[in-house]
Amino acid sequence: YYICSDLKKQEESQFRLSGKEDFERLIANDSFLTERLDKINADSVLEIGCGIGRITEFLSACFNKVYAVDISGKMIEGFKNRLSGLGNIEAIETDGQSIPFKDKSVDFAFSFIVFQHMPAKEIVASNFKEVFRILKEKGIFKVQLRGLKAPKKEWYYGVDYGLEEAIKLSENAGFKVLKYEGEGSKYFWLWLEKSARENI
Repeated sequence: YYICSDLKKQEESQFRLSGKEDFERLIANDSFLTERLDKINADSVLEIGCGIGRITEFLSACFNKVYAVDISGKMIEGFKNRLSGLGNIEAIETDGQSIPFKDKSVDFAFSFIVFQHMPAKEIVASNFKEVFRILKEKGIFKVQLRGLKAPKKEWYYGVDYGLEEAIKLSENAGFKVLKYEGEGSKYFWLWLEKSARENI
């Protein structure tokens, strides 16, 4: 439920279908994204906030190497139980601020319904800097932030961003903002590129 709260029933088949649909909608059918990934011959991906692999499962069919991280050890345990048959995925529990992969080792990073639950903007900024470090030159980061305020009394509370603040967050980490949409809404998306600014 806390991974996919839209589902009334939590049967595996429905849960898996929801992951497939989101993968297709947010990645496979995003022509702006796929054109750029094709240009850099992307063959590796990092998913931040993988949960038990709802979307990661489908990333594994498109990329030679899939890295997946989550702050919850229980989620990573469930992930490994669900996707033990997939040999090209490395799933790791993290501290939520650092990501234990090498510099310039990944082509593409993705995160959906994760940063919207982080309790402090410093944590988000730390993650953005880590993603920048890990991405190869011209690597792409597609990430969703919350563009609306959430009441602190709700379980889904987390930080929110306006457009100017989100752009500043991205540029401070070193990214070039390629595109954005959904500002002022729950699903505020950014398409970011690791540009040559890192050499300045």
